[in-house]
Amino acid sequence: MPLGERQNIRVADDLLIDLLFAANGQSHESLRDHIRALTLEGVQLLTLYIAGLLKTKTGCRDKDRIDREASTRLLAQLQRLLAICRSHAAAGRCAGLIVCL
Repeated sequence: MPLGERQNIRVADDLLIDLLFAANGQSHESLRDHIRALTLEGVQLLTLYIAGLLKTKTGCRDKDRIDREASTRLLAQLQRLLAICRSHAAAGRCAGLIVCL
């Protein structure tokens, strides 16, 4: 690894967390449009949304293929849910739901 290049970090405790500075040729800058801010117990967390995750899973590793298939299914389910919510909102049957895709 070249001097000064950041290494990815894995934290394994009750929850497995990967802190990635680059993944499959994608950088923070190339994934910026797919970053979502969540607040958990008053702490803001920046997360990579599914479409951005899919950009990091283009390799031929079995794990990438499995992750890609699961993420694609999840994204399709979320898109169907959003379409239903929009339909209900347009008909005045929804109090409100915000989903960012």
